Amino acid sequence: GLADMYYPNRGGFTQTIVPGQETQTEIYDTTPMLVRRGLATAIDGLLKPSTSRWFWMKAKEDQINEDDQAKAWFDAVGDRMWSSIYDPLARFIQHSGAVDNDLAALGLGYLWIGENRNRDGLNFRSIHIGDVAIDENADGQVDTCFIRRKWTARQAFQRFGEKCGPKVLEALKDEDGRSKDKIFEFVQAIYPREERDQRAKDNLNMPFVNCIVSLADEAEIEESGFQEFPVAIPRWECAPGEIYPRSPGMMAFPDARTLQAMGHTLLVGGQRAVDPPTWVVDDAVLSAVRTFPGGLTVIDSEAARASGGKPIGQLEMGANIPIGREMQDDYRKMVGNAFFKEVFTLPQDQNMTATEVMERKEEFIRTIGPTMGQLENDYIGVIVRRVF
Repeated sequence: GLADMYYPNRGGFTQTIVPGQETQTEIYDTTPMLVRRGLATAIDGLLKPSTSRWFWMKAKEDQINEDDQAKAWFDAVGDRMWSSIYDPLARFIQHSGAVDNDLAALGLGYLWIGENRNRDGLNFRSIHIGDVAIDENADGQVDTCFIRRKWTARQAFQRFGEKCGPKVLEALKDEDGRSKDKIFEFVQAIYPREERDQRAKDNLNMPFVNCIVSLADEAEIEESGFQEFPVAIPRWECAPGEIYPRSPGMMAFPDARTLQAMGHTLLVGGQRAVDPPTWVVDDAVLSAVRTFPGGLTVIDSEAARASGGKPIGQLEMGANIPIGREMQDDYRKMVGNAFFKEVFTLPQDQNMTATEVMERKEEFIRTIGPTMGQLENDYIGVIVRRVF
């Protein structure tokens, strides 16, 4: 329901969305989608603006931070990280933007942080939240992630080679070449490795297990590891004891549904007001009632005189449309407030004093600060540590 209301293109939880399929057939008011996009844009601008450096590095020991060579090293590494993140082939802006929209509409998102296939650059991917299951450790940190992957036979072979499984290899041998685009499902499990030799440097002794299973062959096809948890999982607001969070859209969901119902009602009412139903006196009209421009309708003269000169008339419609519009604006404002629209919107008064500007800034920090602080740790903090 949340996806259908706020982010239709990100649906597909209960049924498969065909590429190019129309997903907004039941949307009569785009306010929920607009405020979702506004909050996602604000998250991007506050946490990771591409126009300014949003991370820096320093050592835990102040003595090292005062060393000139250490400062130069930190600057060089920071520049290299920045260039790698914003390399166009890494697609950070596109996929982190999708995660921002997931976060605003659904309360969480999944951003994969890894290397590309050639291992010469970064690769970011947003993962559909319907394809992921997570779990926390005793400290409340997400350290377990199961991901459903869908790859064509060609993509699976590119990734795993001969280890991709018998059924994938069989599809690639098809002479007509069509089977190479057949979809195969895999499950990727990432979780802490309980027993490992910390002195060993191979991937089978890394802190996190990376296990991939082919559902078609019901067999494990790869086991490796990660030094860090490779997925950034921002969560908006978690109640105590809950792993999966709640989003601003959940709070505004009743109002958003009411807004759609009002939009449908006002649309029907507006059509009736512009093109109202027509009434006619019985036996007064000799031809069909032609309501198109220039249409000629033949009426009986005797019936016209008997009816006072009005054998054809229109029902009065649209008297209550202004009231409906006022109610619609009220619900739009309530939905917008749930997404902090009044906080992110700059005041229209251009004659604000410096004191008024500072007060508004402090109000802004009090309102959005706690949420942004949590996202800094679980979102961009994970990105920076993983990229480093």
